[in-house]
Amino acid sequence: MAHYMQQLSDAGIMAMTSENDLDVVNMDEQPNAVFIIVPDERFTRHRFVTLFITQMYKELVEKANLNLRRNQTETAILKRNTYFVLDEFANLPKFENIEGMVTVARSRGIRFLFVLQSYAQLTAKYGRDVGDIIKTNCNEFVP
Repeated sequence: MAHYMQQLSDAGIMAMTSENDLDVVNMDEQPNAVFIIVPDERFTRHRFVTLFITQMYKELVEKANLNLRRNQTETAILKRNTYFVLDEFANLPKFENIEGMVTVARSRGIRFLFVLQSYAQLTAKYGRDVGDIIKTNCNEFVP
């Protein structure tokens, strides 16, 4: 725990997390693009990318559910599709329940594009079963 708290004292992390002007709740109202650029050699910062994506995903799923409850959409779906393009996906810290995320995401208008060097990376990080679930929920494969 002390290790994680120490990371929060990093000047770059403090600057990055000190304020928020991103309105995730209303992201499906108009076109948006969010880019997260993290140096590939700064592994300690990768966990914040995973955390950000997970939190954003949860907010978007809740927004899709809210759209249905407010009768703004006929199903629990976002008004605009949202794409998570995760380059070097296997180099990010492990996402908890990523298999659940990809299966729920499709029906909510959320898409994941996982960029890998090889399927072996996916299996090494998540195991064969979860890797298979992820592959099954992906429509396109580019060798």
